[in-house]
Amino acid sequence: MAEWVFLSARRDWTQARFAQWLSLEAAPRLARTAPGLQRCRVHLVPNPAPQLPGFLSGELNPASEAVAHRPDDTLAKPNSPADYAAAVLLDGTDNLHPQFLGNLLGEGVLACHVYRATATVVKEACGAQTTPSAQGITYLRPITFHADMAPSAARRSWTLHAPLAVRTHVGACRYVQWWIDAVLSPQGPPIAGIVEMRFPSDQNLAQQFFTSERARQDIARDTGHFIAGGTRLYTREQELDVLGGGVGNITRSG
Repeated sequence: MAEWVFLSARRDWTQARFAQWLSLEAAPRLARTAPGLQRCRVHLVPNPAPQLPGFLSGELNPASEAVAHRPDDTLAKPNSPADYAAAVLLDGTDNLHPQFLGNLLGEGVLACHVYRATATVVKEACGAQTTPSAQGITYLRPITFHADMAPSAARRSWTLHAPLAVRTHVGACRYVQWWIDAVLSPQGPPIAGIVEMRFPSDQNLAQQFFTSERARQDIARDTGHFIAGGTRLYTREQELDVLGGGVGNITRSG
């Protein structure tokens, strides 16, 4: 069992202060306290944001999607997905209650949206490509499906989309489809899935997100059949040592 926790930071905290607090205090405390936890991975939305090619920032439909960002080092629109400052993956947890998470994270968090999710790992080849010197990017996109689609039809469409995504997003070394089993926080947006793609470097993201303009159009056409919208987060990833002797220590970042 896994849970994704999406966090908006306090409005009076800078991104740097929030990132330090979450990585060095809150997440390690959570790793020590959460019952049954096997894995804790922290995703921070950086400030400044990574440089994105035009097709990543310009293809968005403002009515249905946005890129999460911290434009002036403070948060202007709290409690909305576009305002997320971080996401935390908790794997193996024993059904953490949002109130438990809120109490642990309350000091620096304005909003805490929690989802129980199941992973379908489509591609995992990051081990050989990740080096300590490479500061990679993990792309996260909580998504909603079209309201007039049956859940079974949406699931079938996203499953059938996977081979096209792997062929097109050649720079990604990881591609996971996270299916939302339950929205655990009352204020959490009712998302249906989370796209996770890991790029070993900013260059991989910028140059190999799409193989060609035609491939970009193919992806947009295919996803348009079943994805209604979603916020895009471009994050720096940190893996915490939960099972080893140094519980809460960062074992890998980038």
